[in-house]
Amino acid sequence: MDAVSTAIAPVLGKVSRQGAVVFLTRGVALLLGISSTILLSRLLGPGGFGKFRLGSVVVQLATAFCVLGFDRALLRYVPILEARGENGRRLLIRGSTVVFVISLALSAVLLLAAPVLATSYFHSPDMTNVIRLFSLQVPVLALFRFLSSAVTAAKRFDFASKITNILSPAVFVFLLTLVALVSPSLKGTIAARVVSQLAAGGFLAAFLVRHYPKLRQTKPSAQGTFKSYLLLSIPLFVIALGYQLLNQMDTIMLGYFVSAKEVGIYSVAFKVSAFVLIGLEILLPIVAPLFAQFRASHDDQSLETLFRTTTKWLCYSALVIFAYIAIFRVELLHVFGKGFTAGSSALLILAVGQLVNAATGPTGVLLTMTGKQQWELANTVSIVAFNFLLNLLLIPKMGMTGAAIATALSIATINGLKIVQVYMLFGFRAYDLKYLKGVTAIGAAGLVGYLLRGWLFRAGCSPYLIICVGGIGVLIIATAGCWLLGLDQEDKVALVGLRTRQRDISVVPAENAVEAPVS
Repeated sequence: MDAVSTAIAPVLGKVSRQGAVVFLTRGVALLLGISSTILLSRLLGPGGFGKFRLGSVVVQLATAFCVLGFDRALLRYVPILEARGENGRRLLIRGSTVVFVISLALSAVLLLAAPVLATSYFHSPDMTNVIRLFSLQVPVLALFRFLSSAVTAAKRFDFASKITNILSPAVFVFLLTLVALVSPSLKGTIAARVVSQLAAGGFLAAFLVRHYPKLRQTKPSAQGTFKSYLLLSIPLFVIALGYQLLNQMDTIMLGYFVSAKEVGIYSVAFKVSAFVLIGLEILLPIVAPLFAQFRASHDDQSLETLFRTTTKWLCYSALVIFAYIAIFRVELLHVFGKGFTAGSSALLILAVGQLVNAATGPTGVLLTMTGKQQWELANTVSIVAFNFLLNLLLIPKMGMTGAAIATALSIATINGLKIVQVYMLFGFRAYDLKYLKGVTAIGAAGLVGYLLRGWLFRAGCSPYLIICVGGIGVLIIATAGCWLLGLDQEDKVALVGLRTRQRDISVVPAENAVEAPVS
């Protein structure tokens, strides 16, 4: 293990450094995201926020058909092109053109079909104008997703994170504040969303224009490059669409069976539960190109070490956040408005599902980035069908609680299945008895947080004070516990990497990539 750790130490150090940059930007993004959700929920109320969410979900599903998996395929294909000495500029131009043309067509279809969709599915004529306004977002969001993945594929996830997680949310919060002061309305909030993503997309496009002309093409472009890229994107498109359906199935089906108000309450609970996935959001785009390159170079030891280490870090971060949400869930929902505290049970159930999602590690990305995307495709199709049946069975009887149970159970099932598949295909074990040290420390922190919350509540403290003091207490106890029980070798390597300053923060330099065929 020591030899493997020594071999992969530079990579772990770079991952930790880039992860720290992304964590800082993600921390700011969390504050901005919370601010925008609070503004929306207090500006629109549960019913208006529910309509906003339903419109957003319709646009996100439409955008999945526009992008066609091109965004995910870039993460694997661009590094391989660079390893061959080819320039990815032409690929990006052709891909973005296809995405834009399709998005314009679907935007027009959505604009025309809005009355039918509003009355026949959502049973609310008021949704007609909401869907029409959101249809204008489709081309903007489609290009925004494609360009963000292009920057990430160029091993500059740190820059992509600053734009997507800071600039876009900051512009959105600023515009929402103007809307609240000048003319509070649902139309104004939708316009603010479109303008914020348009501004962020402009910065991403400007970066790519500057970045790719500087890359010298040492070899002529291989014939059929775009065709190979398209063939790779097709299964990834189905996978991405499946995950879109899995993530939005509950909201879409709630929109059919219950009122917009209940959709709004559930949406806030879901958004809060997604905080458990912070670690996953930070590390997945960083390690995804590494999985592909280690597999291409047949460096299975480094591949396994990176997978196991990432899984442990994700498990610890998810456990800390889950404990915080589970203990302080009522106070957290109170921040969005008194009407949203009715979603506390749904929040707890959803947080359990997200905990399993994060704690099982980057299994889906490992399968996709190592040529096993067919397994991930089969997983996605199966779990979407399972999730649909659960929602169809539980929502009419239990409302948003039924939707939470269906979503959490679906997420837990698919991730448990992928852990087994990773072991069968690669022989990788995700967990180790050493992990019990961190679990023990976080469990102790959770107990302290529970006791602290009870004491603060009996003392008559406000929900805002309880949230702040309790969160600091949980974090301090968890960190101190992990330190006292002892850090593992890979954790020490990561800490050393954080203290080492390097100008190149890309995870793996392009010149060290290994040429390999795309499978």
